[in-house]
Amino acid sequence: MSVPDGVTIRRCLPADAEALTDLHLDCWDDAYTGLMPQEVLDARRTSVPERVERWREILSRSRNTQVAEAAGGDPPGHHGLALGQRGIDRRTV
Repeated sequence: MSVPDGVTIRRCLPADAEALTDLHLDCWDDAYTGLMPQEVLDARRTSVPERVERWREILSRSRNTQVAEAAGGDPPGHHGLALGQRGIDRRTV
């Protein structure tokens, strides 16, 4: 697999939980705005601290969750997430 210059793919760590929570919420907004009631999307943002903690729990157990990070770029930081595990309750992340 070829990775673009300036992009690193690495194992996620519990310290990534806050950034991944933001990324996950943003992706849902991008994917589902206009396809589901806006109240559903808005409600997901009312429980950010709980979502961050849930990601910390997932990442502390996971050995197969990867993140793509871009150095520099616009914006810098986390740009992708791949979960390779079983047993995540997707209703809580």
